[in-house]
Amino acid sequence: MQTTHGNARFLRETKNAHYLFPVLGNQPTLNALLGALDWQDAPVAAATVETGHGRVETRTVRVLPVPGGVEMAGAAQAVLVERYTTSWRNGQPRTRAEAVLYITSLGPDETTPADLLAHVRGHWTVEHLHWLRDVTWDEDASLLRTGDGPELMSVLTNLVITLFRILGVTKFRDETRRNHENPRRALRLLLL
Repeated sequence: MQTTHGNARFLRETKNAHYLFPVLGNQPTLNALLGALDWQDAPVAAATVETGHGRVETRTVRVLPVPGGVEMAGAAQAVLVERYTTSWRNGQPRTRAEAVLYITSLGPDETTPADLLAHVRGHWTVEHLHWLRDVTWDEDASLLRTGDGPELMSVLTNLVITLFRILGVTKFRDETRRNHENPRRALRLLLL
């Protein structure tokens, strides 16, 4: 939802900052313009491979100049990030592919394709916190909607996340379950 003409103009003209916006369904005209570019002939400019959690993720990036007709303030480059995830089930590899278009005000003289790919990947460090709140603690299903309740729950959730990280917890769901089953354990965590 941040991919708007107003946000691009604000960042470029008021803040003198750059942007790297995903181009999704909220900008159908821009999405169609960038999607029509000759991505097949654009070379892969950078790639990363990560392994973990029982899968291999390969990300590639292709970069092209922004075509005419794009009215986004300061738009310089169109970016295509493709992600291929291979996981194994019953000994058989299964690969999923996903492609996302981006637009950036950074020109080729201001950034590299590898940096653009790193910025896109860095976005997921923020998303991880949202995922943790929504999936592990089902925060979106909370019925607290008024008064200080939502803010208080958010503070408590931040406290738990911080304590878990200080203690080196990597499996938040398992640790949450252990503390739920043994409330004295949770109290001991607060005394550390």
